[in-house]
Amino acid sequence: MSILKGYENQKRLVYIMLFILVAIPYFKPIGLPVAINDYTRDFYDTLVEMPEGSTILVHYGFEAGAWGELESQCVSVAQHLMKLPVKVIFCSTWGMGPPFIERTFDYINVGSKVYGEDYINIGYIPGWETGVAALANDFHSIVSVDYFGDSIDGTFLDDVNDGSDIDLVIAFECGSAGSGTFRQQYQVPFGTPVLSGAIGVIVPGVVPFYNSGHISGILASVRGGAEYEILTKNPGKGVVGTDVLTFAHVGVIIAVIIGNIIYFRERGK
Repeated sequence: MSILKGYENQKRLVYIMLFILVAIPYFKPIGLPVAINDYTRDFYDTLVEMPEGSTILVHYGFEAGAWGELESQCVSVAQHLMKLPVKVIFCSTWGMGPPFIERTFDYINVGSKVYGEDYINIGYIPGWETGVAALANDFHSIVSVDYFGDSIDGTFLDDVNDGSDIDLVIAFECGSAGSGTFRQQYQVPFGTPVLSGAIGVIVPGVVPFYNSGHISGILASVRGGAEYEILTKNPGKGVVGTDVLTFAHVGVIIAVIIGNIIYFRERGK
């Protein structure tokens, strides 16, 4: 019996074909051309144009389920930050956020940056928007130790008292306490620019604020991570991910074509 006959055989062939197509770029990344969106380029330009000595707050507003979409963003942006003459505060109002901050550090090279002098992980800040507001109003009222339980006294955080001391916020988000929260608690009262790194379903809700100028730039899901990797000349999982998506889409198109050929052939008989 022909392997093309019967629904179950055809279904297995589709799965096998998709498996092979998806596996190819994982084992041998191709680096297919990726067009850079304006909001990705604005994200990049905003970071590059930050004055020397600026203090940037990076918020991990997501849980484990969003890591697949945001990993390439977090890693490529963190690596870029380590190359810029800025100071970086990493934090999260999500319980799962702080471990992913540390996982990000496992994937990057901090270079000459010194922990406590140039960057720091202050860990979990409870309360979501309430926590963000408290951080903006009186930083040291809720933060006295870092993620590891060590005192922040003597670090560059001695010069950070409220939102006016934060020059930029980067909000990686998949829901609550995202870029909208930081717009309200940092941009409105202090004029602090906000950047968003969002999962796919969040992006449509963020784009209007980019168009209105309230968000300075956006990274959109895996595609945004890939675009940022290209801009920073540091290809990684984002570029691989876009190759995988492209190959998967090609596989679906091929399956549709073959399915129609089989259908009309059988119908003709």
